[in-house]
Amino acid sequence: MTGKRSVIAAIMIAAIVCVTTIILLMYRGKLILPARIVWNEKSLPADGIGTFILKNRKLFLEKEDGSTVALLEDGYMISDFLIYDMDGDGDEELVALLWKKGRYGKSSPFWIKDDKSKWSQHIFIFDIRKDNEKILVSKWGTSDNGREVRRWRVLTDEENRKFKKNPAINTLLIEDVNGEVTLWAWESWGLKNYDGSVRFVCFGDNLIHKDILEYGLYKKKGDFGFLYSNFKKDIAGADIAVLNLESPLVDDPELYGGYPSFGSPIEVGKAISDVGFDIVNCANNHILDKGFKGVKTTLDFFDKEGIVTTGIIKKDKTEDPSGAFKEHQDMGTYELITKNGIRIAIFNYTYGVNTDVAKMFPDKSLEEHPYRICDLSLMNKDEIGEELREGRNEADVVIVFAHWGDEYNTEINEMQREYAGLFNECGADVVVGSHPHVLQPFDTIKGKDGHETLVYYSLGNFRASQTDGIKREGGEAVFTFTYTFDGIRVADHDLKKFDSYWK
Repeated sequence: MTGKRSVIAAIMIAAIVCVTTIILLMYRGKLILPARIVWNEKSLPADGIGTFILKNRKLFLEKEDGSTVALLEDGYMISDFLIYDMDGDGDEELVALLWKKGRYGKSSPFWIKDDKSKWSQHIFIFDIRKDNEKILVSKWGTSDNGREVRRWRVLTDEENRKFKKNPAINTLLIEDVNGEVTLWAWESWGLKNYDGSVRFVCFGDNLIHKDILEYGLYKKKGDFGFLYSNFKKDIAGADIAVLNLESPLVDDPELYGGYPSFGSPIEVGKAISDVGFDIVNCANNHILDKGFKGVKTTLDFFDKEGIVTTGIIKKDKTEDPSGAFKEHQDMGTYELITKNGIRIAIFNYTYGVNTDVAKMFPDKSLEEHPYRICDLSLMNKDEIGEELREGRNEADVVIVFAHWGDEYNTEINEMQREYAGLFNECGADVVVGSHPHVLQPFDTIKGKDGHETLVYYSLGNFRASQTDGIKREGGEAVFTFTYTFDGIRVADHDLKKFDSYWK
């Protein structure tokens, strides 16, 4: 008797395994619908025609006279739908997210032998015809989405305006089952995918020491491209590339110099531009090594090259023949840029400068100078917090570049911790540090309100002539901002190490 029971039990287990295996294979082969699908039920009004209703995976129209008609084909299983002016023509379309058997429409490619047995997900777009017996007329559709859509939404008007396209063309945000987001908007004949992410690569201190200066001027005849050629691929692969300009530019050979008073020829700026940098940070302790003439030359050059400079408040003054400055309103304390539909506020601060401005110009107050360096030692924390919160209100994400820390020390000091906490409290998403000339740790800190800030405390040197030990190890910060269903966040980050010695 016991033997019979064992045989029966074994047969039952084998049957369960077989059935489970068959179901699993059918599921993987999309012969049956995935169990994770969310089948929405909703109703949306359409002016002058009635109300569209999604119920039990079917779409209906409840007309204004109270009658109800079924829409779309019997083979369509509708999981969700939207109604909006998708193509900017002034008329609303119905956009359906649906499942059907077959990846293609009525006409499959000749090489596809069996396209009618497997379920696949699609986005179909229909014109809404108020005066036509056929209420929904096919306009466009995907053959197969390629990725399984979990949910979607139309961007708000404010979000949509940040894309450099016709603002009447609305953008559709789609999230798949893995949480990855893609952005789609109508172009010419159908939906086109738009990049909804911004990839940054950031480098540390660009120090043009005397031997680098002489090699570039005399051996390379003024071509400093050798400094950056090894990084060209990484820079080209980024949406925005950034470096810290520790050596201001000058156009007078008499002002060229390495440590301790840096002054680099315009040709260094040309090499920075040619390799593809987008942002040059200028708030550092050496920026006034050649006075405000060096600042002006630096800003003027990069402005002509279309490269954003940060960390210097341009007071927008013009010089008259007497040498006095005509006062105008200060320009902003941060740079606001938009890339791939993401608005970014960029701040740049230094712990201080090596030059005593008061001694340089004893007959002028700080307010009389054409530029103001974003110097933390001259700013109170309330002022800094106000600036950061203003940038946070204007932008989707905030980045702070901070020139801080102890030189040649791999440990984070108290000042760095304190200001990193302040930046986090005021909404910064990423902080990138420079100045110590050595690599320091990177970490994510979390504020009391739950806001997270990725902090690279020091990237070390980018290009320099410091050869001993840890000074040769530089870091390339790589991080990406991307759209999510509920907002924009840091999607991934990394630190790539390299040899910062220039030869």
